[in-house]
Amino acid sequence: MANIYFDFDGTIVNSQTRLYNLFCEMCAENTLSYQQYWEIKRNHITQRELLFKYFAYTDDQISLFHNIWQQKVEEPERILRDDFPVEGISDVLRNLAKNHKLFIITNRQSIKLTNDEIKSFGWQDIFNDVFVTQQKCTKLELMQGKINTLQKNVFVGD
Repeated sequence: MANIYFDFDGTIVNSQTRLYNLFCEMCAENTLSYQQYWEIKRNHITQRELLFKYFAYTDDQISLFHNIWQQKVEEPERILRDDFPVEGISDVLRNLAKNHKLFIITNRQSIKLTNDEIKSFGWQDIFNDVFVTQQKCTKLELMQGKINTLQKNVFVGD
């Protein structure tokens, strides 16, 4: 029996609509389509670089954007409206849970909102535990001392 650790956003939950919609809401100058935005993001362009390169934001504007983004990105109504499970993942998770212990590890800010979303997808009985960095540490730092290295551990991320 292996322990399987899943990253949340981008791995088992599609949060692209939420992120794109928030970007459009906050960047009035945006002319990028959904496809264009995600093509840029898939090329590992950070939000800072995107705002500077495509919209000529100053460092001060980028800092303000980032601060407001952090406040808005996990608003409950935004998450519940725009996030959805990756197609077919619920069946995959249920099948894996028959023979393995499943865990979530995520960089989200709120433990409560993460658990609320898990419940909204009907996954509350699938996962043995949920680890949330709350933006206070890295996933690796969060997991130090919590993983039994004598067991088989698998990490699934995007």
